[in-house]
Amino acid sequence: MADLTNWRDELSRNGWMLAQAPLEVTNDREAVQAAVCQDWQALQYASEKFRGDKDIVLEAVQKNGQALEYASMDLRSDRELVLIAVRQQWQALEFAAEPAISDAEIISESIQQNISSLQYAGQEILSDRAFMLEAARQHGGALAYAAEVLHADHELVLEAMKQNGEAIRYAAAELRVDRSFALEAVKLDGEVLRYMDAQHFEDKEIMLEAIRKNGEAFQLATKDLVDNRDFVLEAVQANWTALKYAPRSCQRDKEIVLAAVKQDGWALQYAHRKLSSDPEFLREAVKENWPALLYAPGGIKLDEQMLLEAAKQLPAAQALVDSFHEFPAAADVQSSSIASRPLHVDAPLLHCANWPHVTPTGPNYRCSVPKTPVRSRP
Repeated sequence: MADLTNWRDELSRNGWMLAQAPLEVTNDREAVQAAVCQDWQALQYASEKFRGDKDIVLEAVQKNGQALEYASMDLRSDRELVLIAVRQQWQALEFAAEPAISDAEIISESIQQNISSLQYAGQEILSDRAFMLEAARQHGGALAYAAEVLHADHELVLEAMKQNGEAIRYAAAELRVDRSFALEAVKLDGEVLRYMDAQHFEDKEIMLEAIRKNGEAFQLATKDLVDNRDFVLEAVQANWTALKYAPRSCQRDKEIVLAAVKQDGWALQYAHRKLSSDPEFLREAVKENWPALLYAPGGIKLDEQMLLEAAKQLPAAQALVDSFHEFPAAADVQSSSIASRPLHVDAPLLHCANWPHVTPTGPNYRCSVPKTPVRSRP
């Protein structure tokens, strides 16, 4: 016959030893409680009677929510117990049962920790439009677990997309065909256009809204739209990166390229070589946005007037602009103090343009005024 007193003492120090205890001990409430208090996993070795004892199971789930796995089926559906377990660890929901898994408070508690806990929620709560709408407003991934009927809910899908554009992947086919939905969707995220029905790729308004959000959407436009110069101009005006995907004829079009450069000088990298080699066009482009000069051929990069035009757009480089007009006559340069005066300017443009007197110095660039004038004199 087992010495219960000794077993109780031992289990209070090493709860896992309940696995080796004789039947008389596993059926002793005080011994089981001592084991569970010391180690929640000891609950799995308790007799069926004590795995259905709410006080003992409560002791275990307060230590670790996943102890719910070892509770009796009746307790797995107990609202109070499941709520405590889920607050400890959302994974405990996996071991819960109805009606607890359709309880709004319990599911809300679990999704605050991890939206993927919805995979263990009951169909009743997953079909509850009001609940799932609120869940989607918190996390776009909620749509993945919603009841099938809700995948066609216009408002719910858009709310999910506001949190995560990838939610469009779970939208019903009937929504992807709907023009009004498609228009609202691409206004949120242009990249979702690729998940829409192909009929929208010929819709000018939808395409322009998608391009406004993501220039890569231009690639989905139909041939009729791409061959339309006015459409390409509007697309580039909406998002300069569309120029990268425009037809070659449009990359040679001065008006279209300038529309892109006005937004970002880097756009010149997508212009046709013929345009980027045209000094007159480049001067106009640099006036609009100085980084355009970075994509000019080497000879044009070193053009004094082009450099000055670019430097005017860099407030910190104004000293450099002024220095061009402060150079003394060539004969006086050697004795002039200006010959050794360094200018510290934030002018990466001039460094990238291979201006020989500009070198990096930490976050700025050190510009030593040359001993021979850079600009030509009459």
